[in-house]
Amino acid sequence: MLKQIDLRLDWKSMGILAYVPVAVVALLTGYYTIDPPHDIFYVIRTLEMSVPVFASWWSIFLMQEYVEGVGGETLFSYPLHRWKMGTLRILIFWMLYLSIVAVLLGWVQFLMPDTDLFFSLLIELGIQSFFFAGLGFLFIVVTKNTSWSMGLVIVYTSTLLTGGNLIPVSNIFVFRDEPPSLDQILSPAIKPLLFGILCWVIAQWRLGRGWS
Repeated sequence: MLKQIDLRLDWKSMGILAYVPVAVVALLTGYYTIDPPHDIFYVIRTLEMSVPVFASWWSIFLMQEYVEGVGGETLFSYPLHRWKMGTLRILIFWMLYLSIVAVLLGWVQFLMPDTDLFFSLLIELGIQSFFFAGLGFLFIVVTKNTSWSMGLVIVYTSTLLTGGNLIPVSNIFVFRDEPPSLDQILSPAIKPLLFGILCWVIAQWRLGRGWS
């Protein structure tokens, strides 16, 4: 399945931009190290408003070579299935991002040993990140432009800064005051999971048609 996918080449193709999600998580880790968190409400809000959205970053820039590169259309003639070109590559990088987020959450858990947050937030942020990864994938194959795609992600995220009240139907954040128990995650997770799957499916369908 992974035989024709060169993850090292994919990473290099993104250049210095590949390090942005890693840098964001590293900055959050460093911030919590220098100023250990005490208010779980603040921690949850900060993580929810910063971690999921950067899952769209790699989705967008992994496809840059195909949509903006010189001779990008010729890449579709390569012996690589379209779903490997799109969904599989982006899914692998989403899992990589989730593993980095797990390190961050593990560190926050270490700093706040009296609060049980690791597994519940990893699941919740992971599902929200899955949605944003799909959203970035969808935007890049539709607009064929990385700047437009990032702009649309920013616009969408800005609508959530009101607590999701601006466009409630599109809100996938929960804005919790405390870490949820595992049984409290299920219901709020349905929307980002379904919306995420929809984004991934439509994006892959669009990619499968090529740029003609």
